[in-house]
Amino acid sequence: MSDSEIRTVIGHGSLLEGSLEMDHGIQVNGTFRGRVTTTTLLHVSDGGELESDVIEVARADIHGTVTGTICAREWVRFGATARMRGRVETPRLIVEEGAMIEAASTAV
Repeated sequence: MSDSEIRTVIGHGSLLEGSLEMDHGIQVNGTFRGRVTTTTLLHVSDGGELESDVIEVARADIHGTVTGTICAREWVRFGATARMRGRVETPRLIVEEGAMIEAASTAV
């Protein structure tokens, strides 16, 4: 993950609800509920929470908790602390030992 790619950060202890549509990276350290769309990277940090019907991204690097459907054009990576409940659509899925996933996966 490139620091220059992340330009929007939802900080620890924050709760944000709504819709995010960005052409740059998004990092969730707090809690976000709503629709997420980015042309680049979504990063959910350990301790971060994301609840969304549809998450449309190029790449997703998940270390926190995600509930919903992730649609990634390039890849999705679940780190060891990741918790996922929902659906994943991606051509490349990376899962580290320790990740907990309750999801249907579809290669696209």
